[in-house]
Amino acid sequence: MVLENIYIVRHAFRMNFSIDHRTGAYSTTSPLPTGIPSDPVLTAHGLAQADQLGAHLAAIQPPIDAIYCSPYYRCIQTLLPTLRRLPLHVTTHSPLASPPSPATLPLPDRLRVRIEPGLGDFHGRAPFAHPKPATTAELENEHFPGLLDMQYKAVLEPDVYGDTLEGLHERVAYVLGKIVEECDRTGVKTVLICSHAACIIVAGRVLTGVMPEDFAEDDFQCYTAGLSVYRRKGVATRFEEVGEKTMEGVPKVKWKGTGVGGGWDCIKNSDCSFLSGGEERGWKFYGDESFMMDPNGVNDAVLESKDSSKL
Repeated sequence: MVLENIYIVRHAFRMNFSIDHRTGAYSTTSPLPTGIPSDPVLTAHGLAQADQLGAHLAAIQPPIDAIYCSPYYRCIQTLLPTLRRLPLHVTTHSPLASPPSPATLPLPDRLRVRIEPGLGDFHGRAPFAHPKPATTAELENEHFPGLLDMQYKAVLEPDVYGDTLEGLHERVAYVLGKIVEECDRTGVKTVLICSHAACIIVAGRVLTGVMPEDFAEDDFQCYTAGLSVYRRKGVATRFEEVGEKTMEGVPKVKWKGTGVGGGWDCIKNSDCSFLSGGEERGWKFYGDESFMMDPNGVNDAVLESKDSSKL
């Protein structure tokens, strides 16, 4: 049995943070459980979105067999209502008995969240280091005990100086290729992934193999708590590296024109039909998203006019 279905969700509506693009200093007035200024929590509205998403995912067919997630707090927080509900759908009990409470049901090992830094937030290439998210051990011990897969070995750590747009595409392609490969090997049929706006747009491109000429093309959507569904086209193909690396050090893989793992059809493109507020806080690429002040970067005027709350 190989992987057949991929569900990808964006984290729910979060609180804002800002960055001084000249110094690299991040700041926010939001609560920071991890103490990292680029890692705020969900808003009250975001918590409601996460709950509606959880109700939808707990009953989705085919059911979820494994979960991968960005290490940012808001992503794991988005999954909490789903994780509370899933044991009810995988635990058998007498129809005559009262159903167990989600709070009393341990999460099955196969549904423990696999924290993958390679699915983490996109930060434009910069001359300064961006803040790193909390480690899996910190998240498990201090914030989400019993919910994370502590045996999972992450695919990669993003470059602390951020990604170029090309580098982001190759990062996501490599990580998704490795996830598909692992799921094929272990018999996972359906996987859930929670990530960020930019990574979700890029995921659509690397799964389908359709790369637009312009990075800024409005193709794959990424609304808060929106659900994208991808179905495998046919025969699985071997994960293949091309022998080159990006400037960020990520191995390049074959995906353009075919898609990783043999290619996927996009069945739902950030569906929000189950959310009371519908489609909210969509996003797309603008320029090269770089913090580098050179002829290939965006200028100060463009940077200052862009919405710093986009991701």
